[in-house]
Amino acid sequence: MRKLILLLLIPLLSFGQNQYMSSKMSFLYPNDYKLKGGRIIQDVLVKLVPKDIKKNENIIVNINYNYNSIDDVNITEAIKAAQEELESGLKLLNTKYKVDLISSTKRKIHKKEIIEFIFKSEVPEYDITAYQLKYLYVENGKSCFIIISYDDGKDYSSVANYILKDFKFL
Repeated sequence: MRKLILLLLIPLLSFGQNQYMSSKMSFLYPNDYKLKGGRIIQDVLVKLVPKDIKKNENIIVNINYNYNSIDDVNITEAIKAAQEELESGLKLLNTKYKVDLISSTKRKIHKKEIIEFIFKSEVPEYDITAYQLKYLYVENGKSCFIIISYDDGKDYSSVANYILKDFKFL
């Protein structure tokens, strides 16, 4: 009887998620996103986009070796670097723009200590307002960035939490 119950639960537990796996990392992500092969942004390991073409958020997952532990992160410098990265992309539009930090928080999610940043970017000439949610997670000398860009003002932390829950460095 137990085996029958387990066999019935396995499809339910795995329904609604996809797995990304490479030689560097693995994680689960919601099945309403798909991997995008061509990446416009340089130095991106994984880019996920919604399957629904009406949605425009995207998710980037990247690894580097900037930090050995979360305690090595100077939050002020990390904010400055993230803001400069956003601004360098906006400069390509050749118009006025504004990038503001909405919040930065250090907290635990799924027993993993992270630093969360939320930025808001505005380009008045094109009537564009965009947000970026960034999680910084460090384990075993590797830094993981989970970045979700979106324009609707909704809270996408549940998606980032979903990825972070199962995130593994390989």
